[in-house]
Amino acid sequence: MPQQEITVAVRLVSPNHDEGALVKSLCVYQSNNNDVPEPGFIADELAILQHYLTSFERESLPAMSTAIAQIDWSSLPDKAIFERSLIQLRSRVQVYSQELKQRNIYLLGHAHLDLAWLWSIDETWEVAQRTFTSVLQLQQEYPNLTLLDLCLHR
Repeated sequence: MPQQEITVAVRLVSPNHDEGALVKSLCVYQSNNNDVPEPGFIADELAILQHYLTSFERESLPAMSTAIAQIDWSSLPDKAIFERSLIQLRSRVQVYSQELKQRNIYLLGHAHLDLAWLWSIDETWEVAQRTFTSVLQLQQEYPNLTLLDLCLHR
């Protein structure tokens, strides 16, 4: 229902492994309003922009910090005001988009299988098979995919 608040609790468990085995988790949600980008997406954009500016235009970092500082966090309870604040932030950093679009970003795949991990031999074979199957499916879906490294450790 519109305007209904829903609380979601998620517990991540890595069976048969230590608690440190789960390095990262991500929860993504979408809004029904296509005019307002999801806040997590804006955070990702800002992280990329910060990395770009740090690498190529350090002198622009203060301007980015100033733009981020103008987010109206006090309006967070009022969704419409907060969303306007995020839209204004995106328009202030839009100046960097043409420069970013002139760059190419290359990503390389990597998989790591530690054969001496806490898996049984059967589990190790299953994990290896799933890893190879996943890589082959990704290569079919993305023909330009480059798998840089497939590490097998004993």
